[in-house]
Amino acid sequence: MGIKEKFKPRFCPNCGTKLKDIVIAYRELHNDLIEVVHDCYCENCGWSGDIAPDSVHEINKSKLEEE
Repeated sequence: MGIKEKFKPRFCPNCGTKLKDIVIAYRELHNDLIEVVHDCYCENCGWSGDIAPDSVHEINKSKLEEE
């Protein structure tokens, strides 16, 4: 399991329903580091927003490109 899937949110933080529509985006920071951001939408309650995992705040861009 790669970085892209390992930290992907599974459930809506508002209602707990399993999330289906998740777009993985990356914010470029500095020194070849990026932040993983998941843009999510919950069909059940209508919640939408960005979720960024705490455990992988910054990762090396070259490591991501290896996957």
